[in-house]
Amino acid sequence: PKKKYTVSGRGGTAYSPALEYFSKIPTIDGVIYIGDMDCFEDPSEIKKPNYPVLWAIIGDQKPPVPWGHKTKIIIKIKF
Repeated sequence: PKKKYTVSGRGGTAYSPALEYFSKIPTIDGVIYIGDMDCFEDPSEIKKPNYPVLWAIIGDQKPPVPWGHKTKIIIKIKF
């Protein structure tokens, strides 16, 4: 309880590296990207892959690009 933690990052997500990585896998059926959709890279530089992408959105932001399928994840916390 008294331990201090250091937080780093918090600047958005770079989506291109993961999408490019999965593009090299010949047997991929699709990718589900879960997150708040906060993006720090220029959306025009995110290339549409040859496989389907599902943007699973937590929060109120839109996906970084207009292509792909979208679904919203709603988290309810009870105390």
